[in-house]
Amino acid sequence: MPEPKKGITLIELIIVIILFILLSGFFLWTFSVGLKMWDSGRRRAEIRQSGALAIERMVRELSQASSFTIAQAEQVKFDADLDNDGSDETVTLSISGSELMWEAGAAEMVLASSVQNLAFSYRDLNNTAMAFPITGNERDDIRVVIIALTLSDEDETVILSSGVYTRNQGL
Repeated sequence: MPEPKKGITLIELIIVIILFILLSGFFLWTFSVGLKMWDSGRRRAEIRQSGALAIERMVRELSQASSFTIAQAEQVKFDADLDNDGSDETVTLSISGSELMWEAGAAEMVLASSVQNLAFSYRDLNNTAMAFPITGNERDDIRVVIIALTLSDEDETVILSSGVYTRNQGL
């Protein structure tokens, strides 16, 4: 009787190929999910850092405010001696499209991109919320500015807020 040939059958080969494809698909799917999570975390960190730097600058400059020209929900314009030269610069913080804008004289700069919302609220010396519109002499009573900044990039949204005491104005 002839000895059977050793090797693999077509059925065994097909089963191995199918198992290889299934395992490869599982590993590729796992890798893809990991990459998506990494990219999501990276984007969240970028917009959080951008927003934190913008909030930090706004707080630093608003703390030096000596007077307010405009005090609205989405815009604030104030005078402050930012460069310590003895004369005040007029600074405007506002939103333009999806960018948080900083303006002082002819200088203009984007503080943060991907801005979905910027909101200012104001409190007086008694820590009482001030109602809009804040006009005329009411602007001289502003002692605290509360900033709320929402940044959004694709499916990542970050909300940051801070409050700042302004310089004593007229006290």
